[in-house]
Amino acid sequence: MSDLVISTFSNKSKAEQARRELLDKDRNGALGLEDVVTVEKTQTGRIRPHHLSYFTLGGAFGGAFLGAVAGAILLNPIFVLGGLIVGFVTGLVCGLTATIGISRDTVASQAADLDPGQAALYVQPGENSARVAEEINKSAGDTLKTSICTVTEEDVQCRPWV
Repeated sequence: MSDLVISTFSNKSKAEQARRELLDKDRNGALGLEDVVTVEKTQTGRIRPHHLSYFTLGGAFGGAFLGAVAGAILLNPIFVLGGLIVGFVTGLVCGLTATIGISRDTVASQAADLDPGQAALYVQPGENSARVAEEINKSAGDTLKTSICTVTEEDVQCRPWV
């Protein structure tokens, strides 16, 4: 299970600012962020996630290209056009269903706790969980939930198998 840190903010602009600060510090890979998502809850109660990357267009155009290549191999213009269309639709569906990083279900279930107008920053740290948590605590957000556990050696007891 990956760690997840959720920090709430009073509005979307503060959450976006905290995300930009985290990404600026991670430019050289020092923090090792896996995924960062900002979520806003509109005044009407609608939840809008803002991911770093979307795979829909990339999947659609990649599928269209591969379909056209497959049709060109068969040396028939009808197959090129058919492969282009089938590849586009297949890539579009694959791009829409692709989930890399923080899942949509996690975002939706946790964002339900937000008040209208509030925003949240979801961070999946990676290996440097403690350092990422420190950086998030420096921002103006309130930590809503975290799965990062700090355990010292004294907390862990070795029990021999009987």
